[in-house]
Amino acid sequence: MIPAQFGAIVLGVAGMIAVVLVRAIATAGKRRVRLTNEVERRLAEILDAFESTATAARSREELLDARLTRLEQALDILAVETERIGEGQRHVSKLLSRETQDENDKRR
Repeated sequence: MIPAQFGAIVLGVAGMIAVVLVRAIATAGKRRVRLTNEVERRLAEILDAFESTATAARSREELLDARLTRLEQALDILAVETERIGEGQRHVSKLLSRETQDENDKRR
């Protein structure tokens, strides 16, 4: 579990406990009902903000994962192409070496 998810879970549970406590206080008297509704509304807004933050963090993680995947693929392709270049250079060196050796043999 990532820290952002853990934090969202803890805050969600704390928010639910707060709502239950606020409702319990609301039953104590009508005057407190208005205050209780305002507190519940504010707690709901705070919980929504935390949920949207957690969702944004998850979408950022997904974007980074996709970006890292593309980067890994590009590095793999680069490694293959670099190996092909090396093979080509070895082949050309081998041919040049043979030509030089053949010329030296002809001179003798």
